[in-house]
Amino acid sequence: MLTINESFSPRAENIDNLCLKVRNNFFNIISSSDIFAIELLLREALANAMIHGCKQDPSKKIYCSCCLSQNRFDIEVRDEGQGFEWPAFFRENQGDKKILDDHGRGFVIYRHYASSVKFNQSGNVISISREVSCFSQEKMGMENKQEMFFAFEGDIVSSNVNDLRDKFKSLLAQGVVTELVLDLDKTIMVDSSGLGLFIALHNSLSKMQGKLKLVNLSSDILKLFHTVGLDQHFLIVGKK
Repeated sequence: MLTINESFSPRAENIDNLCLKVRNNFFNIISSSDIFAIELLLREALANAMIHGCKQDPSKKIYCSCCLSQNRFDIEVRDEGQGFEWPAFFRENQGDKKILDDHGRGFVIYRHYASSVKFNQSGNVISISREVSCFSQEKMGMENKQEMFFAFEGDIVSSNVNDLRDKFKSLLAQGVVTELVLDLDKTIMVDSSGLGLFIALHNSLSKMQGKLKLVNLSSDILKLFHTVGLDQHFLIVGKK
């Protein structure tokens, strides 16, 4: 089971950050079409919580839980608003005819992309489930090995290393990753904390008889790894 729990103020950038976190944590575990559907459902629920539930009041909060268990992905979003009369709203928004209206599109999305949608009695908590296709070692054509690919979105420095460490800890805890490929194409800076992250990942993978591979390193970062001698411990490849 892999779970993400977050709480934040009702701002659009916070929704973007959470969706990116979900995408990065699950994109190598479930199919790309399921990732798209999950993010679409998540964004719809969070946007409703922000606009209609919290009414963008910065003093209120949105609470979100995302959980992958077996072949099911569950989303729960709760806001500190008063809720709404969801049974009546459901009745008014049956079918796809509302797609051109100013409201009601979310129910069309829920109907086509979710396996089930439930509200609590007051309407300020929505629970969404979707059946998903999870990658397995057999599906990937590997009997004893699973390669996982992760692309960094920016620098790997002291301000974000702890979050990255937690993310990789969750991924490696599943015990099926024996080769981790990290893409540094968008990374300009790696500091000593970032180097420590790679060393920790190397050590964790080594205990699992796995290996670490870094690709698309800039010339400066490639030189840094050569300078400190880390190229002697795991494979690093510069940009082509």
